Amino acid sequence: MPPAPAMAEIREADAPAEIAAIYADIRQATALPQVNLIFRHLATRPGVLEWVWHTLRPLYLSQEMADAAAALSRSVPAAGAPSPIPAALSNDAHHICRLVLDTYDSGNTQNLIALTTFVRLLDGGEPDGRSHLTPRTAEAIGENDARRAAPFPPIPRRSDLPADITAQLEHLATRHHSAPGVIPSLYIHLTLWPNILPAIDAFLEPRLATPDWRKHVEDLIEVASETADRLAPHLAQAPAPDITIQDRTAMAETIRPFVNATISEMVIIGRWLTWDSNTI
Repeated sequence: MPPAPAMAEIREADAPAEIAAIYADIRQATALPQVNLIFRHLATRPGVLEWVWHTLRPLYLSQEMADAAAALSRSVPAAGAPSPIPAALSNDAHHICRLVLDTYDSGNTQNLIALTTFVRLLDGGEPDGRSHLTPRTAEAIGENDARRAAPFPPIPRRSDLPADITAQLEHLATRHHSAPGVIPSLYIHLTLWPNILPAIDAFLEPRLATPDWRKHVEDLIEVASETADRLAPHLAQAPAPDITIQDRTAMAETIRPFVNATISEMVIIGRWLTWDSNTI
């Protein structure tokens, strides 16, 4: 059976001016050097990215998000074995690969919380005006500034990858409950070091095949859901594009697989693949 076609997206390098401006704001607010696939996908629908981002922007700029994302990352259970990546890399690649992993850890935890909160709003959760979100502390802002200043390699273009690397990515994607055509972006980014992909697959195979795996994911989703329940009342939806109730339902169903599978699974896997730089 041929693989599902790649999910539609507007890549950052290909974005028209109005979308590029939103992408730039996303990078600034999240302190991340790239824009997540779900936002790049939402950009393919007129007015939708602007609506979603303007609703979620105050959350990304809040101390509540910084605290919740850190707590979510800490809640990931141990893998029971060290990451296979350091042994498969040359020493001079350790720093930049670790930077990629840390960036995805920050991005995936923030996006899981924010998009779960947005689905709450789509499902009928409304703000009650009880309080406002707290601006990030100077310490959190300093950490974000340092992250933005670090050099970061661009993600390879999926269509430019050799056939054997694409086959390895598609094989890795079959281990996930992702939407059709979705290959987690972290895996695509790690093709910068293609020799580590087989080591990652061998590391993940026994861990993703156990009943504990689904429980780990479900426990993480529960933490994100409880956080969203706390945060949703403090967000007001930005003016929506001219869409119907059916369109809103379809939007929730587009985002839901990302929060219930793709992003939640990659929060755990990203933490498992990260290593303590003091031990190598």
